[in-house]
Amino acid sequence: MHTNERHIFGKANNNEIRTEQCHLLHMENELAYASQHMEKIGSNQSKLLDKLYELESRIQPRKQYGFIHGEMGPDHVLVNDKLEPFLIDIEGAMFFDIEHEHIFLEMRFGDFYRYLKNDTLDSDRLLFYQFHHHISLTSAGLKLMHRGFPDQQFAKGLADYQSERALRFIER
Repeated sequence: MHTNERHIFGKANNNEIRTEQCHLLHMENELAYASQHMEKIGSNQSKLLDKLYELESRIQPRKQYGFIHGEMGPDHVLVNDKLEPFLIDIEGAMFFDIEHEHIFLEMRFGDFYRYLKNDTLDSDRLLFYQFHHHISLTSAGLKLMHRGFPDQQFAKGLADYQSERALRFIER
């Protein structure tokens, strides 16, 4: 799937040429939300933002993007009776940096990620997206809580765990 490439990022049906780099999209929004609703993130917002920009500054421009699912997990692949795989829940699928997906795959699959690992990925992008995912998932957990998600314990656990992971980044 990731080897299906094109020279612009975005949804498959969107051919608009953009001048910005895809990793810059929504970079600050998730941090701002988490900072408003979680004291330990809010009190470290400037340090977290500094780390985000430090990691972003290492990324070299790119003009080739792979097709990603957007939130791939084992629960997003179905296999039919002919053992053919089918992807579901594809509203986030797009052409983007595949490092974005690989970091998420590593988080979702844990030790089983070794079967999906790609040793040719950009290490600076991987580090940036790892940090970005911690911030984004902190915000996602908080949003689930605020929207009345039925499993509030899960949502709180997600926000707490990912915020701790993000805060460890600023200690490096």
